[in-house]
Amino acid sequence: MSDIFISHSSADDARAADLSAWLARRGRWEIFLDNSIAPGDKWEEEVYQELRACRAMVLVCSKVSMASKWCFAELTHARALGKPVLAIKVEECDVHSLVTKDTQIADMTTDEGAYDSLFKALEREVFGEGERKWDRSRPPYPGLLPFVEQDEPVFFGRTVEIREGRDLLQRMYGLSTSHLAVVVGPSGCGKSSLVRGGLVPQLKRSATPWIVVEPFRPGDDPFRAFAIALSRRFAGYDAPKSPASIERVLRESATARTADRQPVVDLVGELRALDGRARSKVLLVVDQFEELLGFPPDDPSSQFLAMLLGTADECGGNLILLGTMRSDFLETFQRNPAVVGVRHEYLSVGPLQEDVTEVIDRPAGVHGLEIEPGLSQRLADDLSDGSLPLLAFTLGYLYRRFGGDNLLERDEYEEQLGGLHGAIATVFDRVVAEEELTPSQMADLR
Repeated sequence: MSDIFISHSSADDARAADLSAWLARRGRWEIFLDNSIAPGDKWEEEVYQELRACRAMVLVCSKVSMASKWCFAELTHARALGKPVLAIKVEECDVHSLVTKDTQIADMTTDEGAYDSLFKALEREVFGEGERKWDRSRPPYPGLLPFVEQDEPVFFGRTVEIREGRDLLQRMYGLSTSHLAVVVGPSGCGKSSLVRGGLVPQLKRSATPWIVVEPFRPGDDPFRAFAIALSRRFAGYDAPKSPASIERVLRESATARTADRQPVVDLVGELRALDGRARSKVLLVVDQFEELLGFPPDDPSSQFLAMLLGTADECGGNLILLGTMRSDFLETFQRNPAVVGVRHEYLSVGPLQEDVTEVIDRPAGVHGLEIEPGLSQRLADDLSDGSLPLLAFTLGYLYRRFGGDNLLERDEYEEQLGGLHGAIATVFDRVVAEEELTPSQMADLR
């Protein structure tokens, strides 16, 4: 399967082939041209298969392609799948309004560097180039803490899920048929890290004008948590609003007898106006969404959830909600009165499908940390039950305890730490020996 799908008319075969060759020389991606289908192949089936699998579509805009029903079908299909669409104008023509309304266009008729412009946009969309530089003062393995945006350079192992998440949100952005997406998976599978360390940074760099509010956990006071996150987003535009003032608006909107969501809708509108990009949409990330579930209707958490979903509905697609939730809360979620009748989407996250050694070796490579040959494979072999939290805990502790010399050795893991399943016992014994614990603390620790 290919990374980039080039859509063009048969009259533009030569131009498309030239573009494909130029991109292939510059990039690391696989490129699909529909004139490359072998004779006898089921061409329509293969075209749709390539569209489903690609990471972005490039539309070659010419007089013929803009009149082509097949090019139009490929464009609409790509949009329905949530694929990023980029266009290059190769001659003077009337570009279809479906292209011009929100598609990034490189124009060869006015820009000698159109190929370079397209290439840079594709790097963002396909490979996420331009990502933040790694801060070596941070640990390459955060332990049991989730990966966050600053950890993106060392977050590996969820390439497929990140792509699926981007495609899902792109569909929601383009179609506006649903305003809530939930990342669902068992406890400890890395949902928060996937969203915070993988998906959010890529969305921020995307050509699609997303306004991403800093992810937050509802906790005991979701109004306060949301207000703080929203305040930080306003501060990013040099338009400060205090958390207290935002919290007051949120609470009043949630508890009003008439359920007046307009003040919160206005906050969303202010963010979009400050952003200044045409058709920008606000993405609100609620980590550990289950913290809003299972409460009576008059509980603040239930009021907050109703306010949030009601606001998203009244924003008409300009506010999209993304939550992470443990799969054992799925039934509670579906039965929640605020959710019943709300159209929503799911992204399922399961066990790690990529090579476990990748999530060990590649962060070390970014950080400049040396790992003794054989240690990564030994860790992977010991991970028989697929417990990512146990692996994360062990890697984090290995680095904190033994990474001072910029080298992790097998002896440190096997003998001094006691292997993967000895890691927690080792840390437990060390804490007990070094701290004065009350009987209650000891019970909690066990």
